[in-house]
Amino acid sequence: MFIGWLTCIPAVLLPHSLCRSTTANAPANRQMPIASVVRGNLKKTHTVDKPSIIIFVRKIKRMRTILIKHVIIAVIIIFAASCSSSTKVIVDDNGATIPNSISLLESVKIGNINQCILARGVSPTNPIIIYLHGGPGSPVIPVVNKYNSVLEKHFIVVQWDQRGSGKSYYKDLDERTMNINQFVSDLHELIGYLKTKFNKKKVYIIGHSWGSALGLLYVNQYPDDCIAYIGTGQSVNVPEAEAISYDFALSSAIKNSNKHAIDELQKIGKPPYTGTDIEVIKKITTQRKWLIEFGGQYYDTKNKDVGSKLLLSSHEYSLGEKFNYMKGMEFSLKTVGKEYMKLNLFDTIKELHVPLYFCIGRKDYTTPFELVEKFYNTIKAPKKELIWFDKSAHSPIFEESEKFNDIIINRVLKETSLEKN
Repeated sequence: MFIGWLTCIPAVLLPHSLCRSTTANAPANRQMPIASVVRGNLKKTHTVDKPSIIIFVRKIKRMRTILIKHVIIAVIIIFAASCSSSTKVIVDDNGATIPNSISLLESVKIGNINQCILARGVSPTNPIIIYLHGGPGSPVIPVVNKYNSVLEKHFIVVQWDQRGSGKSYYKDLDERTMNINQFVSDLHELIGYLKTKFNKKKVYIIGHSWGSALGLLYVNQYPDDCIAYIGTGQSVNVPEAEAISYDFALSSAIKNSNKHAIDELQKIGKPPYTGTDIEVIKKITTQRKWLIEFGGQYYDTKNKDVGSKLLLSSHEYSLGEKFNYMKGMEFSLKTVGKEYMKLNLFDTIKELHVPLYFCIGRKDYTTPFELVEKFYNTIKAPKKELIWFDKSAHSPIFEESEKFNDIIINRVLKETSLEKN
């Protein structure tokens, strides 16, 4: 195969030792014509000695073998890197690792299974702040790392991939453990572990969406563990929230004369949704699709792909964990998600004994702002603030990250400093 390919190579590109001018006395059995060039009356034929061409072909074969080996090694290295996960060390402005800084990605035994946490901070003397992700089943480690890393200068920022999600998803996980009480118990165990590990008495808690419901349930049950609670995309009454969210999407579709949206929303009907697990998830997904389209989940719809893009490039998730991310989300929605869809905190929480800060987007129709305002006006607490984010919907934590971070550092931290360790 190489001989045929070789005849296509201009003689100038061949090794000099392979090229010879034809002579009358050249042995016929040692020469092979490669190319002829005719110019006017001049005809010149280049030939190659048979042993030389064999040597050249062997060199080509060896080069090909070496190239294939290098490609295979490169693929193995890339695959091995994608199969592992890590978090970057914390560095100063000169790129040097900050002494005693914390950059810890580890699996911890919580609730009889291994669950993953990420802890990052410039100093172990700073207070702990735990971020509770939404979903259920939607960790956002890459998002918080990108938009809220400034918090690492003032806190030990802990993110926890909850049972059944992200890095804590297992295909053989017992569905019976996927209930709200177990998640509260897991959080209690995690906080106990963190308090011991970092020698703290209390922690700050940030809860987002589903995580905000879990956070309120936790501080209601274990107020002595918490310095202050910050809720964003705060969930307080899920059945009513879903109804308001659906009405917003449908009215927006009608206002915009979007027949496709009107047809799809009318087809699924107003919640609560019924059917098999898959059918219910499809109905929720349909409603959320149009909610996003009409600005009820993201203030700017270009933000809708932020999480998925950052996940794909994240060092904290291996390739297998990235593939499993959606499996964990679906698993969580089909299990603890059913219980969550019935949750109404107006019925269970009337008073809390920790400072409360609600950071709420003016355009939030995922966990509608009007319900949060109503809950805020009824709940009793030693201190409470409702802080509006005019250019946010469901996620001020990254839609207006600078303002969010500033409030955590210069308001929450300063106002509760006496409560810290």
